[in-house]
Amino acid sequence: AVDGERALFMVTGYSEEALIMVLGLPKIVGIDVIKYARMNQITVPFLIFTARVFWEQMCWA
Repeated sequence: AVDGERALFMVTGYSEEALIMVLGLPKIVGIDVIKYARMNQITVPFLIFTARVFWEQMCWA
């Protein structure tokens, strides 16, 4: 998806086996998309890509 809004649509509108998520999406960050999915019992696995350098940020994701 080109931004977090589109990613939210894809998470709720498709039934994929897994999704690749970039944390630095514009509009809505990727971690918020994942939180939304989990709060709404969407259990698709996410493969997370990030350029974050701090260990705490990577572990939290």
